[in-house]
Amino acid sequence: MKKNISEIRQMFFDFFEKKNHKIITGSSLIPENDTSLLFTNAGMNQFKDIFLEKIIPTNKRVVTSQYCIRAGGKHNDLENVGYTTQHHTFFEMLGNFSFGDYFKNEAIQFAWELLTSKKWFNLSKDKLFVTIHEQDYETYNIWKNKIGIPDKHIFLTKNKKYNSENFWKMGDTGPCGPCTEIFYNNQKNIKNNNLTTITNINKNQYIEIWNLVFIQFNQKNNKTLIPLSTPFVDTGMGLERITSIIQKVYSNYDIDIFRKLIFSISQILKINNLNHKSLYVLADHIRSCSFLINYGITPSSEGRGYVLRRIIRRAIRHGYALGVKDIFFYKLLKPLISIMNDTNNQLKKKQLKIEKILRTEEKQFIYILKRGIHILKKKLKNTKKNTITGKVAFNLYDTYGFPIDLTIEICKEHKTKVDIEELKKIMKKKCKNTRKKNLTHFKNIESQINQKPTKFLGYKKKECQGKIITLLKNNQETKIIYEKEEATVILDKTSFYGESGGQIGDSGILQSNNGTIFEVFNTKKYKNGIFAHIGILKNGKLILGEKLNAKINVKKRNLIQSNHSSTHLLYATLKKVLDKNIQKKGSFINEKYLHFDFTYSKSINNKQIYQIENIINKHIKKNIPIITKIITLNENNINKKNTIKSLYDKYGKKIRILIIKNISTEFCCGTHANKTGDIKIFHIISEYSIASGVRRIKAITGETAIKSFYEKRKLIDNINEIINNNDEKIILNKIQKLQNFYYKYKKEIQKSQLKKYLQTNILSNNNIKKINGIRILSKNINNIDTKKLRIIAKNLKNKEKNMIIILTTKKKEKIIIIVCVTNDLINQIQANTIIYKIIQKIDGKGGGKKDFAEGGGNNIISLQDILSELKILISNIIIK
Repeated sequence: MKKNISEIRQMFFDFFEKKNHKIITGSSLIPENDTSLLFTNAGMNQFKDIFLEKIIPTNKRVVTSQYCIRAGGKHNDLENVGYTTQHHTFFEMLGNFSFGDYFKNEAIQFAWELLTSKKWFNLSKDKLFVTIHEQDYETYNIWKNKIGIPDKHIFLTKNKKYNSENFWKMGDTGPCGPCTEIFYNNQKNIKNNNLTTITNINKNQYIEIWNLVFIQFNQKNNKTLIPLSTPFVDTGMGLERITSIIQKVYSNYDIDIFRKLIFSISQILKINNLNHKSLYVLADHIRSCSFLINYGITPSSEGRGYVLRRIIRRAIRHGYALGVKDIFFYKLLKPLISIMNDTNNQLKKKQLKIEKILRTEEKQFIYILKRGIHILKKKLKNTKKNTITGKVAFNLYDTYGFPIDLTIEICKEHKTKVDIEELKKIMKKKCKNTRKKNLTHFKNIESQINQKPTKFLGYKKKECQGKIITLLKNNQETKIIYEKEEATVILDKTSFYGESGGQIGDSGILQSNNGTIFEVFNTKKYKNGIFAHIGILKNGKLILGEKLNAKINVKKRNLIQSNHSSTHLLYATLKKVLDKNIQKKGSFINEKYLHFDFTYSKSINNKQIYQIENIINKHIKKNIPIITKIITLNENNINKKNTIKSLYDKYGKKIRILIIKNISTEFCCGTHANKTGDIKIFHIISEYSIASGVRRIKAITGETAIKSFYEKRKLIDNINEIINNNDEKIILNKIQKLQNFYYKYKKEIQKSQLKKYLQTNILSNNNIKKINGIRILSKNINNIDTKKLRIIAKNLKNKEKNMIIILTTKKKEKIIIIVCVTNDLINQIQANTIIYKIIQKIDGKGGGKKDFAEGGGNNIISLQDILSELKILISNIIIK
């Protein structure tokens, strides 16, 4: 009976658990604290800080199954999905890892046993081949002499001609090392096995199933390789690939999980041909899209969101190729959840959210897709020499929003090429022009509408009618905008406030009399008073010169106004409570919260926070009118007084003043509440320093603040219930005790971890030598601060006997060396004597006492030589 994919995964875990490996849960698809990766693309990602020796591993041997995405960045298999039997955008990677424990010999022995033992995967030894880096003699010796693989099954790689260079690197610098890859020949006839055919066109014959990486070097900027003090093992095996081999099928899409999913999709879409490549694409893409959304990614025009959008759109295009004309992609989530629920129930919890996002994205794209395919098919009929020009591909993208990758893929299906070189030249020219336009974006907009500012009516009106005087798409003028296209609309009159003065721009809709709706995401105000409405056309089309009704989102505007008026109350109150000389340094106001930055050199305590809140809420309770006035600057004084001159330069001749009687009078162009009572309530949620002498207060108002109070009350009630007491003093006392208990045991755990680290990483026989009966421990520890190095050294000194401890690390371009001598030896040899001898060799400085000494120097190159000379150096000191 065939084993299913879940059983194969479990076999992998069981095998390595018997080899004393700890089973670790895979990490998120979104790498934490790692901006170098778009997505988690390998099992080793979550252990990166261990490989970089930034953290000490809790377990020396671990095994994982990691969800991976390879659809963007360095590893991108998106375009291969549907055209090969093995590539996916989403897959599981099995891996076993050693952090300074076993190395090449054990890693290879483990791999061979799991793959070939009748108790485990039971693969034929005759069908297995390995590649090795040509200079990795140790690995070659293990495979040939210990495992017994014949020479004709071993291939030494040395350059990019082959599938892998067999030398793995984390980046241009950092941890790296040779790797050995295991391949499986899936053909029935194996008499003429020859690994060189891996480089031939038919790569399906040899399937790479496992990569064993031996991280043993640190690559420097000058490309030199420095041996690591602690070597690591990092392996990766694609679960879908090994499953296809064990289940004896020749495609990943024929394994049990994909067969079930493809059959379910075919039933939903009413497709009879279960081997149609578009079904493969849909089965793969629904997995990657669903899990990306589950981890918080939403479709957008940049970064991870753009990759998600590309995958969704590619799936929709393949549905269209199958003849599906209705919205369908979200329907594929239900069978996916049913099939994968035994290993992952995350999708079930977020099913409605995922379906909604997929449905909305497809609805927005389907119009672009239909129109683009219609135009492209016309071009394909008239094409010459089976080639579409780069100009056609670019115009489809630039004018109609049709993705270039879809144009290339559709042409490929029609055995037609796209002139990529011409396309690259057009794109390069376009990018150059766009960069130039971006540098002077507002200048372009000004010139396009003859310097005429938009008439802003939004102080008094929430809705008004305006005429389209400019339409922009991709920062270029156009006369017409079509459905689902993102664009910028400029009207002669508007009720939308444009982002300025720290206040965000309004959102809402621009609507024509015939029902066409342009959804406004944001409104920007440019230097010459032009208001640009940025958004997407939901339906129909917009034509230059057309009249539209501009309707702002009133609820959002009211929330913004309350927050903006609150900044004026806050500024006045800060001057009263803290210091009358406080100066405003900036602000940010949206519908959710407000930021206010001001000059102040001290931190603000809780008592002052409560005082500030109390004063502002008293002003709110009084329901004081908030009045605005327009004043005209006296031209005779403009050039005489610097203050008036600066105001004129910033606001022009007419200035708007905001007045809250007996509290605040300030210049302000923003929108505001009518009365302080509209704010309802003011609450500070944080206060902190953002620069030297500058602090920031973050606050919330109205319903947002009330909701925050309810949440805090709920938290207090939950604490009361847990502690079973309503007395505040008793509650605080118990929390304090719990905190003390936590820190006490955290310290004990850290001590325990340190002890374990000392025993496994430091106190190994490799690091200890004997000289005249005295134990000498010397160890270089990378990526550790001096304070921790001292703690380790002193810990060793206090626990060990008959030992000299010498620990080193590199800090920037300097060597730090710590020497300790145990108390039973200080009459015979002293730490300060040893450090003095060492620092002479590294052009350094240092000193200390008999039992502990510390030094540093700049001669990093000589560090390894010094550690090698320690035996002679200390031997001479002891004799003397």
